[in-house]
Amino acid sequence: MIRTIKYFEIILFSLSLFFVSCEANIDLHNISPEISIDPSLVVPLGGASVNLGDILANNDSQHLFTNNTNEISFQSFDSTEFIFPVLNLTEIPPILTKTINLSPGAVVTFPANFDIPSIYSDQDFDLGLNKVVATERIDSIKIASATLGIKITVENLDINPGNLKMTLSFSEGKLRMLDGSSSSFEFSPKAFNQTENVSFVNFVMNTSGGANGIPLGIKLDANSGSAPLTVGPNSKINIEFTFNKLDWRVMYGKFDLSKIASTAQQIALELDTKLPNGVFKLYNPQIDISAVSNIGMKLGFRLDYLKAFTTTDTVYAQFDGTKTFTSFFDNKPALPGDTATLRLRTFDKDWGQTDKLIANKPKTLEYKFTAFNDTVSDHTQNFITPDGKIKVYLKTTIPLQFGAGSYYQLNDTINNIFKTLADVLDQFTIADIQSTSLVLNVSNGLPVKTELSISLLDSLGKEINPSTDFTKFYEMNAGEVDANGIVQKGKETNQQVVITVTKDQLAEIRKATKIAYKVRVAGADVNSNIYFTKSNTFNLKVGVFVNGKVNTKSKK
Repeated sequence: MIRTIKYFEIILFSLSLFFVSCEANIDLHNISPEISIDPSLVVPLGGASVNLGDILANNDSQHLFTNNTNEISFQSFDSTEFIFPVLNLTEIPPILTKTINLSPGAVVTFPANFDIPSIYSDQDFDLGLNKVVATERIDSIKIASATLGIKITVENLDINPGNLKMTLSFSEGKLRMLDGSSSSFEFSPKAFNQTENVSFVNFVMNTSGGANGIPLGIKLDANSGSAPLTVGPNSKINIEFTFNKLDWRVMYGKFDLSKIASTAQQIALELDTKLPNGVFKLYNPQIDISAVSNIGMKLGFRLDYLKAFTTTDTVYAQFDGTKTFTSFFDNKPALPGDTATLRLRTFDKDWGQTDKLIANKPKTLEYKFTAFNDTVSDHTQNFITPDGKIKVYLKTTIPLQFGAGSYYQLNDTINNIFKTLADVLDQFTIADIQSTSLVLNVSNGLPVKTELSISLLDSLGKEINPSTDFTKFYEMNAGEVDANGIVQKGKETNQQVVITVTKDQLAEIRKATKIAYKVRVAGADVNSNIYFTKSNTFNLKVGVFVNGKVNTKSKK
């Protein structure tokens, strides 16, 4: 069975949204830090203050983000049940047949209303249990309710059904009623050749010593009736007993855990399609596996393997140089209805090498485990219930933390970027403008540097080519990060970017209605990790500085 994890799609969407949110409020222009302009002389055009945590929280429709710490992580949950096969005691209904002859040796005539001497018979009622006691043994079974079907037929015997009476006795040592009542009961048929049911509840069957079933004692009493009754060797009473319901609650004994067939479980990652425009070297993916058991056994848990693979490459998680390891439940359920829990050590870059596991954008993650009975440390009686199972939970956590050399590239367009600028410039006659600059005061609290490549588009989507000195590639520095890639408090990078616009460029730029851009974000340098947190911010104030004579006739 393959399950698909969606958090990589969310990562991609969130990063895209983040940069769209920032850049949609930023005039991406000819950036050149040539001079520093006094902020008091700059006419404000607008600004943006973006908090990464707020953006993620507002767009977390699938609730995959953790929110109890400053760290941003994406989580996915998966679970699989491994069910102990339920032993159906009546799948093939246990049947016991018995033939009784009232006079096996000679023809005898009993007078009317004569009580024929009681006939006794002891039988073993085979329930089909304990066929292979070397691997599995049932010592006792607690039954909530049972239905015993009884059908009587007669041959060469002229007797009324009501003149027959059976006393059925299950040995006290082999069948015990939990309320302390007798395990014997009387039965008289209402008619021949039809099954009549007898129900009883809350009792325990003892099948210790490898017994296949339980013994049943039969006492048959008959009365000749209102007329003399003649019987002979061919006068037979046939009795058929059938357990057509055995609603058991608990079985005690020894049980074969190999019945829980542990199949490989697969999770589809699809990294090759979710991350097409960059390299995300996930720094420390984490996988948590836990198991809950209600099987009354002390269990061992062996992880056979955890692997990630594509059509051409397979990588196994490594645990101290091996692909497998074994752990044990600390205890077992004390009583039916209780559970025992096992939590494995978190798999990460150190224990499991999860960073290497998914370095090559695997399509599928697969794991397999085997459960077994820990007979070495547990010598107490085991039990199972009809709902016996082991449920395995897998939680995958991807911190928004990337190793050195990671980058991401976003391609998009921004509309109406120059509207506010045009409103300001309309106050001047171009001939009276001595110089024009767009001023960006940037405070970058992101752990990434941003490389921008832009082009201007007209209303038809065609690129506008300003004069040749119009720069098209720009860089904004990241905040100062520590060895883990976390921006240090108070160490945001503050930059003033002055965009010098010539008169020739003004005429051309004013034709633009859109700006197409590529944003590539990467670590502060090729050796730096990237670690996004919810407190990461990007603050920007945009203004225009115009040195010239104001046209007093222009519209205000």
